Amino acid sequence: MERHAHYRKKNNMLHNNMHDMEAFSFPVEMQELTHKINGETHPTNYKAIVRTDSNHLLHVAGDKYKLVSHDKVFGVYNDLIAKSGLKLDNVEINDEVFDNGRKASRVITFKDHEVNVNGSDSLALQLQLKNSLDSTWVAWSVFGAIRFLCMNGCVFGDWSFQSKRKHTGGFNPLAESRKIGNALDGFNTNFEQVQKWANTMVSWEDVKKIYSETIAKSNRSTTQRLIKDKSYGSDFSESVVDVLMRQCERDATSKKPSLWNVYNGATYWSTHAGREDAGTIRATAGLHNVQHTRQQKVSAMLNSDVWLLYTNGLKTVN
Repeated sequence: MERHAHYRKKNNMLHNNMHDMEAFSFPVEMQELTHKINGETHPTNYKAIVRTDSNHLLHVAGDKYKLVSHDKVFGVYNDLIAKSGLKLDNVEINDEVFDNGRKASRVITFKDHEVNVNGSDSLALQLQLKNSLDSTWVAWSVFGAIRFLCMNGCVFGDWSFQSKRKHTGGFNPLAESRKIGNALDGFNTNFEQVQKWANTMVSWEDVKKIYSETIAKSNRSTTQRLIKDKSYGSDFSESVVDVLMRQCERDATSKKPSLWNVYNGATYWSTHAGREDAGTIRATAGLHNVQHTRQQKVSAMLNSDVWLLYTNGLKTVN
């Protein structure tokens, strides 16, 4: 594969060579932590994760923690992709490193795998990979689609998968390879589900019901103002619903929205965190952490009972 020039920002690299791990190629090692009692050195049950090129302490981990570097995690997927049957002549790769190397992500967009949705939108396959060295993120992978119109990612369904594994557990390459193969087959044959979303019209009350009972549903730890409304079955964040509703309205081209518009409002919210609702995100939270959490909430929405009611045709517009 021919390699073109890199586009660089701080801790960010855009390129088209999956074997280029330059963004993650810094040395990291585990070092034993000890303590002294009466002048004698004794071992502890903890280890230090140290970035040795800068001598920065990244994390203190328990004795069960297994250090898995970013390039090792992402490199495994290079081998899986090479054997997957995916078209690799036209790919775009975005590598990012956060918090002095503690967290990293790689997003691979397979532009040759593209389908048209409802005559106006198009989707392409995308693989998102995340890893951390400080236990804040598990090793996380998502294989789904990206919407080119707004560059929204995070499509989950029968033709996609997500995988999570802790750094205290193992990794099964064969299982991951099968998931990629199944997702690819599904993307090529079952994207009719997205067409169905585009053709399923709902009311604005339906939109509010879906958002309030899924993404905006209270987890009892939020500091945002909650609304108790029996018609929606749960406490929910009014500010989150307002942001989601506004984006859904922008996405809809007719007076009645479709489930496709509902979905796109949610994915825009998850992938563009901080643009409309910057006041609700504390600066210390880290934008990448917020986006990670929001993507998980969108995934949960698509697997919720209320979403399935509408997608299965059990709920319709009056």
